[in-house]
Amino acid sequence: MIEEDGQIVQFGGRGVAEAIASMLQGLGYEVSVPEHQHEHGWDFDVKVQKDRVWMQVSDLGDFILSTEYFPSFGLFKKPSDIYPQLLTRLNGELAADPRFSSIRWQFLRDVDSGAPGAKDPVSE
Repeated sequence: MIEEDGQIVQFGGRGVAEAIASMLQGLGYEVSVPEHQHEHGWDFDVKVQKDRVWMQVSDLGDFILSTEYFPSFGLFKKPSDIYPQLLTRLNGELAADPRFSSIRWQFLRDVDSGAPGAKDPVSE
């Protein structure tokens, strides 16, 4: 977080967002530059074929990575493995990087439940 005259001018999470974006680029994904979204943190898009995954890093004492999958439109399109594959590959990169620890994955419905989260991003 960067403050000037007692006012927050840049919220935390930029370095984490840039590290995650760099990991995804290293995995071959097309990734936009993380952009400051004020109190929400930093967000960026990941393009996977014709699909898009939105990611946002927020600093809430712990860093939170929120994601949302936007598949391309197709009338007869089958469900894709693109999203779980991307998250699984990212999880491997995060686990291998000493800057990241205590990684846990939760579905949105579980965030306020007190559930401990999973070690794998696609576990139910």
